[in-house]
Amino acid sequence: MAIEFRCGQCDKLLRVGDENAGKRAQCPTCASVVTVPAATSETPPAGPPPPPQDAGNPFGAGMPTPQAAQPAAGGAENPYASPGVFDPVAPRSPVSPGGLRRTLLDFGEVFRCSWDIFKVQWGMCLGTVLLGLLLGYVGLAVLFYGPMLVGAAIGVLPIMILMAIVGYVAGLAFMLWMMIGVIKVLLQIARGEPADLGLLFSGASHIVPVFLTQLLLTLMGYGIMLVCMVPGFVLSMVSPELGGVVMIVCMVFGYVLLFILMLMFSQAQFLVIDQSLGVIDALTTSKKLTDGNKLTLFLIWLACFGLYIVSAIPCGLGLFVSIPFFGLMFTVVYLQISGQPVATATEPAYRNEQ
Repeated sequence: MAIEFRCGQCDKLLRVGDENAGKRAQCPTCASVVTVPAATSETPPAGPPPPPQDAGNPFGAGMPTPQAAQPAAGGAENPYASPGVFDPVAPRSPVSPGGLRRTLLDFGEVFRCSWDIFKVQWGMCLGTVLLGLLLGYVGLAVLFYGPMLVGAAIGVLPIMILMAIVGYVAGLAFMLWMMIGVIKVLLQIARGEPADLGLLFSGASHIVPVFLTQLLLTLMGYGIMLVCMVPGFVLSMVSPELGGVVMIVCMVFGYVLLFILMLMFSQAQFLVIDQSLGVIDALTTSKKLTDGNKLTLFLIWLACFGLYIVSAIPCGLGLFVSIPFFGLMFTVVYLQISGQPVATATEPAYRNEQ
């Protein structure tokens, strides 16, 4: 006998086997965690119809048409599947770029939603960030200075240089590993899923694409600044005074372009980690997601900078609140800007943990 009930978050009609009564399940549509009720013979009343799809959505193309649910491997029925419908976006699985929806950010909503989650999960946010930073810097020190000391003990200059390069690369890779793990845990928290600190050590497969993404953005930034400096150098050969003025103007223009570049590709790192996209796909998707959102992103960054300065005044103690909060908030920004569900403090996953 099957148990039919509706998700309290999105009103999706769900069906599971009666052996799952009392267990916690995750809605395949909105990813919220719900408790399976006891078996009943009554069918839940129908809720309001789902909102229509946005035909002008640039990310809506290529979405598969809903079809009948397929049985799981081995012929067993999936106890968490929606009745008669296959949702193309499965929870805790990468969403295809066609399944992401560019959503306009609301400055106040970003802070409100982030604070609602942070008030309940501040301990997990703080612990995740502190543990990631601690392990990252300890690993960086060991991997960076260890090979250098070995090279210095050998006393051969080429070996010393080689060991320094090896130590730097190993230390950087370890820091990226920890950073990826922190983002994975924060994504769980922002989605209302139970946080698993074991994910801190699950990001090895993303180290190379994250590194290449950051390297490409760094090279693009240096290229912009170099191009902007050329007119000043050329004119300085003819007129040093005029060349100096032009160089200052071009440098300011270059910094503006560089900041726009940062805003445009600010979601690329999340897309690599959360969606397992390649470097180019992550950059192009980030560009689409941030279209129309750059001003709001700028205001969010500006507000965070001001709050960071204020939080550092009382002997730096406020940083224990601001840094994990900013990490969670930028994770919420990514989920909201890509049209993915974000948890609230009233969701079952949070109520059960209080």
